[in-house]
Amino acid sequence: MQMNIKTDYAIRCMLYMGSHDGFSPSNAISRDMAIPKEDIQKILRQLMEAGLVVSQRGQDGGYKPSRPVHAIKVFDVISCMEGTIKINRCLEKDGFCNRKATNSCQMHKYYYGVQNILEQIFQNTSIKDILDGKATGFSSLG
Repeated sequence: MQMNIKTDYAIRCMLYMGSHDGFSPSNAISRDMAIPKEDIQKILRQLMEAGLVVSQRGQDGGYKPSRPVHAIKVFDVISCMEGTIKINRCLEKDGFCNRKATNSCQMHKYYYGVQNILEQIFQNTSIKDILDGKATGFSSLG
């Protein structure tokens, strides 16, 4: 189970923009965050479509977060880049189970618990938390 590499790139984009004032040119983000040039525009466009990034044209143009980075959660970025963040097919909205046992399956219950913890970590971690080195991910588990 892995996130798509473009999701990692999107998080890197948010970290870069969150650590710079004003608008950041895509070529600087690409260069400094080791994101292939052929991917950067598509990723930034997806982030814009999700309302996480705004852009400005011109000499001082580029991209920046649409709101303060303390208000942008890792969950927001992952959700806009991944088709799903569910760890197992049975956790999807349609509840598909090839055994037709979603309601009684012990593994389903286990996966459900793991999924909830994972989503809590992503929802409780902001881009700023990562930038500040405060994102271990486990502080929200108590």
